[in-house]
Amino acid sequence: MGFLKELFQFSVQYITLTGLIYELLDLPAKIVYLFKRCFGHDFSDQHDVIEVSDQTYHEFPEKSIEEQVIICIHGSSSCPLQWSYTLPELRKIYPHHSIILPNFSRKDLSFNDYFSFLDKLVCDLNGERIRISAIIGTSMGGLLAAWIAEKSIPYSTQVITINTPFRGAPALRFLPLRAKRYQPMHPESSFLSGLAEMIQLSKHLYLFVVAQDDFQVPPAFGSTEAKMSQILCFRGGHTSALIRVEPYWKIIRDKLKSYQSV
Repeated sequence: MGFLKELFQFSVQYITLTGLIYELLDLPAKIVYLFKRCFGHDFSDQHDVIEVSDQTYHEFPEKSIEEQVIICIHGSSSCPLQWSYTLPELRKIYPHHSIILPNFSRKDLSFNDYFSFLDKLVCDLNGERIRISAIIGTSMGGLLAAWIAEKSIPYSTQVITINTPFRGAPALRFLPLRAKRYQPMHPESSFLSGLAEMIQLSKHLYLFVVAQDDFQVPPAFGSTEAKMSQILCFRGGHTSALIRVEPYWKIIRDKLKSYQSV
């Protein structure tokens, strides 16, 4: 009965008809890129996109990389193809950049595993004096982006998070999800409180993008206090900004213009 009660309260508080409609509208695009991944589709035909994983990291030093890069980190149950629809918009905002897409697959890894991989990646870029102009993450990827920016990027850069559970994912209070990657996203997680303390004093420039109709990460959970930050709230679901990209990323571009002189 406790589970049913929690589910009912969550549904009443966070789930709306509009939110369900957005999820249904976004579902076909998600199926397409997951289907492509199952059949081995990658970004090898795009010269400015570099997908890197534990298995392919040995190839990374041989890649041709611009002097400036952006890093885009996918969500917990997804893959780098999640950024497929967003790439044209990213190229408009960051021309003459390489786009690096870490691939964590869907293995049951801990956040420490993710951090070790990202720290190695960022330290290698720092060692080659390649500047990270922005680090972008969606959902869980936003937490990883913020953490690694605070821990491993020594200069001020842009950190863009999209529907990221900085205050936790409320459904994790009652859903019996046992995967290690979900534990730090619980609303009472000590990881989240520690990350919030770092962001409060951060030198980085944060843009928190939240969706008004997202019930996985409701808007109130999708940002935290930061020294230099802006919040962008739009109508849509959890992945709308990555699928129906043009209306959202035009607004994101306009928001980022205020950071260009920083």
